[in-house]
Amino acid sequence: MSDVEGDDPEEEEYDESFEDSYAEDSEFEYEDEEYLDEDNMEKVEVEYTYPTSETKMGTLTHRMKYEPVDVEDVQRSLEEKVKQLDTILQIGTDECRILLMRYNWNDDKLLEDFTNESLDKFFEGSGLSKNSKPVGGWDLIEQKTDESFECHICFSSPSKDQPLAVFRLGNCDHPFCIRCYVKYIQEANANSRLLIPCPEADCGLIIRLSELQQLSDYGWKERERAREEKRKETEKQSRVPLTEEEIRQKYQRDQIEAELSEFSDLEIGEGETGENEEEKKVKVEPKNKADDTDEDPEAKLFNFQERILVQEREERERRRNQTLLSKYWFNVASKYCSKHCKSFKNCPFPDCDSLIMQQGFDSNVVATLEEFTKRQLIPTVQCSHKHEFCYSCLKGDHSPCPCSIAEKWEKKCKDDTETAHWITANTKDCPECSMPIEKNGGCNHMQCRNCNYEFCWVCLKDWACHNNSYFNCTKYVEDIGEAKTAQEKSRKSLERYLFYFRLFDNQRSSLSKDRELLEQFEGKIQEMQKKSSVSWIETLFYRESVDVLLQARRELMWSYAIMYYIDPKCPKQLVEGVQCTLSHQVEKLSRLFADTEVNAVLQQKAKFLNYSNTVKKSRDLLRETYLDCIANGVVKLTRK
Repeated sequence: MSDVEGDDPEEEEYDESFEDSYAEDSEFEYEDEEYLDEDNMEKVEVEYTYPTSETKMGTLTHRMKYEPVDVEDVQRSLEEKVKQLDTILQIGTDECRILLMRYNWNDDKLLEDFTNESLDKFFEGSGLSKNSKPVGGWDLIEQKTDESFECHICFSSPSKDQPLAVFRLGNCDHPFCIRCYVKYIQEANANSRLLIPCPEADCGLIIRLSELQQLSDYGWKERERAREEKRKETEKQSRVPLTEEEIRQKYQRDQIEAELSEFSDLEIGEGETGENEEEKKVKVEPKNKADDTDEDPEAKLFNFQERILVQEREERERRRNQTLLSKYWFNVASKYCSKHCKSFKNCPFPDCDSLIMQQGFDSNVVATLEEFTKRQLIPTVQCSHKHEFCYSCLKGDHSPCPCSIAEKWEKKCKDDTETAHWITANTKDCPECSMPIEKNGGCNHMQCRNCNYEFCWVCLKDWACHNNSYFNCTKYVEDIGEAKTAQEKSRKSLERYLFYFRLFDNQRSSLSKDRELLEQFEGKIQEMQKKSSVSWIETLFYRESVDVLLQARRELMWSYAIMYYIDPKCPKQLVEGVQCTLSHQVEKLSRLFADTEVNAVLQQKAKFLNYSNTVKKSRDLLRETYLDCIANGVVKLTRK
């Protein structure tokens, strides 16, 4: 341990496998254990990865059940489990807590060993005393004045004039000074150790929670006392009158700072303008004010809700690290979640410490997450901070694209993006003579200089078919005929990929630009709220419309990725029609945001709600259409 002299016997004797000895031998798998009872999660309701158990077409969704929780919810549930075990064993909650941690919260295995083994062997092997004394109101901290006493960690001794505060466990007689004991616990907390033994090498007793609480309370009171003494000392010094020398030095320092400040405000050519001092001050003051804030007023309002989430998390972290006991409990809950990783997963978003607790599946045939994803279903969940992500791959929501397809698409884009960007931006072959053509203007009406063939740059079809409109440029027409050569097959595959990649990349770019625009818009709305009497509830519809737009953009983007992996021989008219409808509705809502002035937001409330509702319905229809088509074999996904 840092800052503690002498050899630490705990580092030599403590068995790192002490906490996990029963994890390997247990005959119970994690998925068969009873984790947290639903009765213990009274404040959290069960949610589902899909709104209904089946689609309108009767396709079963096999939706996953989950609960968004936080570490404090897990702590309360674990404490309830400790109390339930104590009602059976009647040995005390401190002892039951240590036993449950010793058995990785597998109470079935614990009760089996408690019944079959002798109590002496059982308690000794668990780091407990059979004749355990309840701490209760017993004070484990005392002030030592005996000069013969010596702390075995720092080797400090007390005296009659300077007593030494020491701490010991209730069931052993191994006192150590408070300073060393606190550092010992802090080191254990830093390493996330839960079963912390007595620092004495020959003692195997585990520190109980009530004992740790006394030590934690003492440390908290000492810190508060030190802060109060420092505050009083500061107040006392502020009341002491300054001496003549101190006044002279303060005056000289203030005068030098004032001269430097005036010098820094001077600019070249300032004296030639004839401006008086008052005009200078008027120009300088805004600059000084901006320098003091060092932040754009609009930036302060920027992404208000995200900043609130960050502040809330910082407050939770402060509470969790406030005392030895709060940090220890946080480690208990965090380690429990990591041990049962099949049931708990952390939200992958930055500055979010929420957890998702899986509660099984609303299905008679799906029992595990592997079976769920094997059916090309997406376990999209939402944490308590409204972040949506995939429970399987822990990436942002990629509905309606299954995890396996999303992974293949990202890998393909990563491998082929540079080539694709160059080809897309620079060349296309003439449909008539295959001469490479580079576009040098904005018009899509192209004429080949080699054969004079006129065609559309977007779809490469005869320009005469367009009749001044974009014929079928947004629908990919699959050519299922056999290619004559391997080169033609490769070319067609590349064209197919580039078509869907452009659509995917266009939606990704639009998503990014929409997010930037809406964030600036949100800042202006909040600024308007501060200047006027408009409450945040009146503009809540705006934030909901923003979420709907961004979610729809994201799902539309991933729908193009999955289209690339649909077997070319399968009919795609249904999903393409739903795509076109959603794309049209998304563009209408996006245009509404772009065209609406901040002052006119409230007047456009009905239109925002109407457009958002339409987009939401179209987005749900897109997801349901893909689910129906894949589950019923209307479309088949290739394994490219």
